[in-house]
Amino acid sequence: MEGLLPIMKEKFKQKIEIKEDKENLTITLNVKGDIFGKFLYPDEIPIILKLYGGLKEDLQMEIKINEKEQEVDIILENEDDFKKIYSIMKSLWENAVDMLAELLKGNYEIIKDVPNIDK
Repeated sequence: MEGLLPIMKEKFKQKIEIKEDKENLTITLNVKGDIFGKFLYPDEIPIILKLYGGLKEDLQMEIKINEKEQEVDIILENEDDFKKIYSIMKSLWENAVDMLAELLKGNYEIIKDVPNIDK
């Protein structure tokens, strides 16, 4: 399993393109390749940011999802929030794989700080 983790990280980087538009305070995620089922629900974005990115607070953001293009726009209200979310996005997928690796080792403490996502 250890050898698979770097491959998973690389696959995430290949499959999910992250673009920033500082002028419009927008971060765009583009998923390359086919996916099965529903692409994504807008309310899942803050959960993902909290669970894998360590976001502690609720930020005002507009989320636009284009199912056909498999693209998500996260539009922030101010530059500080934009910088915070863009920084999280750069390491989000690595964090998700690292968390999975720890859980597979039996380290359930890794999820002790998971926020309440049932709001």
